[in-house]
Amino acid sequence: MSSEPEPNRSKIPGSLLAALAIVVLALVFYPKNSNKGPGPDRSNLQQFGKDEERISTLDNPIAKNPAILGSHDRLALLESFSSFDRLVIDRCYASTVLSSKQFMLEENVKLAQEFTSAIKSYRSLEKLETFGHAVNQLLITPPSSGQDARLEKLRGFPGNGPVLASSRNSDLLGAFGRIISQRITQLRAREQIEQLKSFFDDHWHQQFKRQGIDVSSPKDLPSKKGDKVQRALRHWELSSTRFLLGISGNAATGEHIQGVYPGNIRPVYLQALNAVLDPAKRRFRTVATYQFQMSTGSNPVATFKEASDGQIALVEFTGALPRAKLFSDWQQGVSAETANEILYSPGFNPHAQILVRQVGLPEPERPAATINLPAVKIESIKADHVVLKAPALEHNAVLLLNDQFDPDWTATIDGQAAEILRANNNARAVYLKPSNTVRTIDFTYR
Repeated sequence: MSSEPEPNRSKIPGSLLAALAIVVLALVFYPKNSNKGPGPDRSNLQQFGKDEERISTLDNPIAKNPAILGSHDRLALLESFSSFDRLVIDRCYASTVLSSKQFMLEENVKLAQEFTSAIKSYRSLEKLETFGHAVNQLLITPPSSGQDARLEKLRGFPGNGPVLASSRNSDLLGAFGRIISQRITQLRAREQIEQLKSFFDDHWHQQFKRQGIDVSSPKDLPSKKGDKVQRALRHWELSSTRFLLGISGNAATGEHIQGVYPGNIRPVYLQALNAVLDPAKRRFRTVATYQFQMSTGSNPVATFKEASDGQIALVEFTGALPRAKLFSDWQQGVSAETANEILYSPGFNPHAQILVRQVGLPEPERPAATINLPAVKIESIKADHVVLKAPALEHNAVLLLNDQFDPDWTATIDGQAAEILRANNNARAVYLKPSNTVRTIDFTYR
């Protein structure tokens, strides 16, 4: 038996790299001005690097969430698909809702418009926070001998013109403060999105895979002209991508979007992803939120836990197809190109009909019955072996297993060999005759 190669001592251990990444995330998601207490100083990174034992092992609670544990559906990082996480954040915080009473004068309206345009030019979170602090001081501090000095400090910042022209109007300065606060929230969210994507790509992707959770990739999305959002929604639907991780699904963004669309009786949208990505069907709901935190004391430790006010949201896309599903209606003999056209057509309902590449199947006996068919039970699902239980049916059906089609897979139905159909272009399926008993469908990779 060959021995393992001697490890390269010059390389940092993978566990330490992961732990250090956790600390960096905690610094981003647990800012110094958190209302939960003082955040850690960035110099603490040095002491974490000196002693690996001081760093807690990340126990990812997302994989243990009951919604994921009870499902075999897939998970995706929202930002990986055309930067949708940032898109939702930017759309939500694109404008500030201000009271009309603050702008009775046309001059104030122009000042607010000029100020909003200037604040949007900020890319540095630190610089904007400094400017915001100076504006806030004008609002809460009475005129004094030091007033001229404070005003002079504003002159080097974009947006200083409207502030200096406001004549210390408290309503106008208050509105300016809210505009600044909203931009700060937007910039901080962008930073969190970037850090989350980096951590997901470097660590969580493989971790989820080891825990039996499949991760959807934008590489699987067929190249096709058209609306990116609608194509991604249909892809998540077709690929059983039920869970998404992102920043824009958290409670704070949800509360903000409710203020943007207040409604007469209740908010028009309760969830930011519905407002931006799926306004008609509203198929997103937040399952749980999570937070990276740093403990206080001489030996601070980074942890990751579920928290009601957490920045990282686990969102369910309720439109996703189940990983295994029965269909009583199908089209057969559909080429790859035609299938893509049909599958990504707005008028097609992938929950009601399945497309099959092969020909020669019997015609559907009850094509309208798909919506009310009983669920398929997944007995076990592994990389090279899947076992399903199909309920008794009085009519014929096609059973979809929403996994990659490959000619090296074989299938049996109650021990009898069965042909694997190529369904919806890339998935596996088998034809089922009517039966008054439960059937066992076994997929094995050769």
